[in-house]
Amino acid sequence: AVQPPVATYHGALVMLSLLMSMHTIHIVASDIPGLTWRPWLTCNLLLHALFVVLALMPRQTFHGEARLSLVRTLVESVLAPLTPVTFWHVIVADYLTSMAKAMSDLQLTCCISKHILAHDHAHPHAANVVAAVANAAAVLPGSSAAAVQGTYVRTTELWGRYHEHCGDSYANALLLALPFWWRLMQCLKVYSQTREQKNLWNALKYATAFPLVYTGYLKRHEPSATHDALFVCAAVLQSSFTFVWDVLMDWGL
Repeated sequence: AVQPPVATYHGALVMLSLLMSMHTIHIVASDIPGLTWRPWLTCNLLLHALFVVLALMPRQTFHGEARLSLVRTLVESVLAPLTPVTFWHVIVADYLTSMAKAMSDLQLTCCISKHILAHDHAHPHAANVVAAVANAAAVLPGSSAAAVQGTYVRTTELWGRYHEHCGDSYANALLLALPFWWRLMQCLKVYSQTREQKNLWNALKYATAFPLVYTGYLKRHEPSATHDALFVCAAVLQSSFTFVWDVLMDWGL
């Protein structure tokens, strides 16, 4: 059944409320001295977990029929060409290609969070020092938090420290490329069923994203004038092919 527009507004408001709640907790908790559970990182990870739980709830609450239909379509799109390809699958997979950067950011979040948690596991005494200094400051306001220097590292500093390492990885490039691979597989699946040549051209359009992703990885991993030039050429190729396809095929001009 088609969901009424109010269902979309309700779902968006619920997700916005979760986002603002986590942001508020982070802001309030960050001003409390002596906390050792890293409010910024914890709220960030908890927000991701809440969105996943909200999407996968087996109950029919929170627009269960439409929500579970979307989840099924996402799974089937990932498994293409082994699954059917309908117009709904094409729409969802196209949205995924628009969210390629978000998927690479998700990989960054997981990778950096793993390193921060590993840092805390390797320095368990840092939390005790923070708590001790906070308690001392409460009793003796003149005692500064300088004692924490060199022991406890702020989350934002660790995030910046590991950002380049996690971004310059095969996993990040893979997450950027996967949505285009899924859409490419859908095009080949439709071609195998219809033998319409336009599906091969559509598949080629999505394939032009792979040189762009790879040259972007080279540009970050081994900066050089040659890699910069290759990246620009790949970007021009991908953008030109996509523009021509949109004008001629999608818009019919």
